[in-house]
Amino acid sequence: MQYDFIKEALDLLDETEKWSSISKPAWTCEVTSQVLKWMELAEEKHIRKFKTYIKEGRIGVGGMQYNTTPLCNAEQLVRQLEPVKKLRELFEAPIKTVIQHDVNGMSWNMSDIMIDCGIELLIMGINIHQGGAPVDRPLIFRWQTPSGREIRVFNGEQYTMFGQMFKTYKNDAAIMEKGVQDYLYRLENKSYPYDFIFLTSTNIPVCWDNNPPDCAVAGLIRRWNKEGRKPMIRYTTPDRLNERIRLFPDNLLPVYKGDWTDYWNFGSGSSAYETALNQNTKGRLFAADFLNAFSNFDHPAVKKAAEESWNNLNMYDEHTWGNDRSMEHDHPETRSQWVMKANSAYKARELSEYYLVHELESLAKNPEQSNKLDGILVLNLSPQKKVEVFPIPGKWKNPGKKLATARFRYDEQLRHTIPEDSSYYSLEMEPYSWVKIPFSRLDNYRYVSEENITTG
Repeated sequence: MQYDFIKEALDLLDETEKWSSISKPAWTCEVTSQVLKWMELAEEKHIRKFKTYIKEGRIGVGGMQYNTTPLCNAEQLVRQLEPVKKLRELFEAPIKTVIQHDVNGMSWNMSDIMIDCGIELLIMGINIHQGGAPVDRPLIFRWQTPSGREIRVFNGEQYTMFGQMFKTYKNDAAIMEKGVQDYLYRLENKSYPYDFIFLTSTNIPVCWDNNPPDCAVAGLIRRWNKEGRKPMIRYTTPDRLNERIRLFPDNLLPVYKGDWTDYWNFGSGSSAYETALNQNTKGRLFAADFLNAFSNFDHPAVKKAAEESWNNLNMYDEHTWGNDRSMEHDHPETRSQWVMKANSAYKARELSEYYLVHELESLAKNPEQSNKLDGILVLNLSPQKKVEVFPIPGKWKNPGKKLATARFRYDEQLRHTIPEDSSYYSLEMEPYSWVKIPFSRLDNYRYVSEENITTG
């Protein structure tokens, strides 16, 4: 569908190319994932056209890969901004904004990460039905980061409000003018300090989210401007909004600091098992990435598994749980969306398991097939010196065919269970280190009785 939306947007921009500059429509891709997916199928001529319209200021792209939640840790947030570099280079686009509409907040560490990635403006369109704005809105302010720096924020009205407040779906400039004047009166009564207002439009009342450009609204805005109605209305992109906001001196903008709590994120609690699964996958991916740094070759299947695992990890932590019929458990759309959502967590886990086991096998220099196990590999992937306590299941020493494929499915690994016939050993290890220990040398390490083992 995102492919169709962008194609329809390009068609609209083509059809309105000869309109006056004031009324020419523009299109915003809120997140990078929709652009990346579109590019997989788009013809080269359309990619060139997309680039042209970005340079003309008629297409804008927000910098985040998805709409996010507090489930995302710092590593995930960094990775979600990673596509910005590619798109900046490909389209010669600034992409200096992040848009998070419908989302109720962002973790505080994201403010520093955005600055480090060249983001200058965060645009919020909080959904008041599932939360609230932490400060008055619409308002431009400076968000002080944990490091003491500042990023500017446009804390805007809820998304879709251009259509809702001005009843654009009626396609009547007089009705629209009544809505505009009522809104301006409200802004004046609250001493709104700026000489412009930024609102967002979607294709209501049929689709509030995930929809194509509204061609009728484009025509309505054109009529509005040609008739000389006030104030003038023009389309803009997030980067052009950023350019306008950059004109404000710091002393005119209030400063706030602290975490921006996302009250929307109750979906993760409704799917506790999958959320725990996804959270545990993160440590596995960190370990695999660390080991991959020491690989001497680029394995295409492993590389693809790593990329897909991270993407599925982020997709599960994306802000949407279900749809507007989620309480109708038997509704086909409810069932379908949940299966697709849950699948992201399971797929991330399975791919991360393959990725990690492959990196461990490579580090150990294990043969793909053998008739016995010679020993074990013990790792300390933490930044502290620590004593590693490790069990050796009895069956590991049994002779017989051994396959790397089977080690991928070891029950001890999948279920985190330790067989009763296991023996325990310990080893003090330096930070970020690993040791290969042949079974013949295990007696050199201190035995730890089962009574002294604490499992958690």
